[in-house]
Amino acid sequence: MGLHQMSAPAVAHEARASRFGQWLFSPLGLFRRQTVAFNEMAGSSREQERSRVAIEKYMSPKVYQLIQNGQLKLGGESREITVFKTDIRDFTGISERMEPQRLVAFLNRYFERVVAPVAKYDGEVDKYMGDAILAKFGATEWYPDHARRAVLAMIEMIEACEEFSQEAEAEGLPPIRMGIGANSGPAVVGNIGSPARMEYTIISSAVNTAQRIEELCKEFGWDILISRETYERAKDVVEVGTPWDIQLRGHSATTTVYPVLGRAGQVPIHRLRAYGALRLPAWYLRRVAERATQVAAIPGTRADASPQSESRVPKLVTVGPGPTKILVAPTTGSLLKRDRSASWMTYRLGRGKSPARS
Repeated sequence: MGLHQMSAPAVAHEARASRFGQWLFSPLGLFRRQTVAFNEMAGSSREQERSRVAIEKYMSPKVYQLIQNGQLKLGGESREITVFKTDIRDFTGISERMEPQRLVAFLNRYFERVVAPVAKYDGEVDKYMGDAILAKFGATEWYPDHARRAVLAMIEMIEACEEFSQEAEAEGLPPIRMGIGANSGPAVVGNIGSPARMEYTIISSAVNTAQRIEELCKEFGWDILISRETYERAKDVVEVGTPWDIQLRGHSATTTVYPVLGRAGQVPIHRLRAYGALRLPAWYLRRVAERATQVAAIPGTRADASPQSESRVPKLVTVGPGPTKILVAPTTGSLLKRDRSASWMTYRLGRGKSPARS
């Protein structure tokens, strides 16, 4: 066989290769290659999408996007935000009446309903704490109307909770009531933790204040309370009741707290009625009366109990919704009365005595 002669199998192989080369670069071959490449890419994209969806169940979508874009910075950034904390009223009693698995399913249904408004107004759930939620607005992504968005989200959360509670009762489950406390202020937003385990979260006294305000919801019998700082930034979208000046637990200064009735000009009649029937806690009324008495006793004031003043005449001061009033009598101390339908509750204040019923 000569040097350039080829065997029959080799000739056949060359012919097949030639035909394959013609097909490979033909329109049909090109389409086939594109289809294979697309399927590989689509498979990869589907896998990435599944991964993204899974990760976002444990991480804020905003934080995940920062990580994907390489924009997540180490350390923290300072910015003004609004935060709120929610809590289920009497959750301990509810949990004691339910099996663990049923309780988890119950909570998941509840969270699904009440968290939706947070996402609607571009907020984020910072963390779940048992039955509680800590949410933030203007943190990972800043926007100037963070307080307005937070307040509107809170109102819709209460509405969602009311609907869920009705459904739960129809199923024989216990009713659900929630309280929400909000505050606005400066915060450090960023990565907090150790090199082994980090969390993108917020560090701020505003968070502590929001938690303390939420604790007042149960004591004052109202479901949405906001600080003055939040109110001043959202007052054009919200209707509030009479503010209360309170010294929060762990705070040296007085904090002004507003009960939220609803959206501006759109307060439901049932909330107006509930607010009108609201009874402020006795400890708060005692403090208000004591402060009023102290002011009345300051020499030179209009309420100075000197012979030349008119302060000997007791003054009835309204301190909240409904018939709750305080009778301030500077020369004899303070007397508080609360009208409960036909009966009156009388408290003699400033002497450390237990309330007396008359």
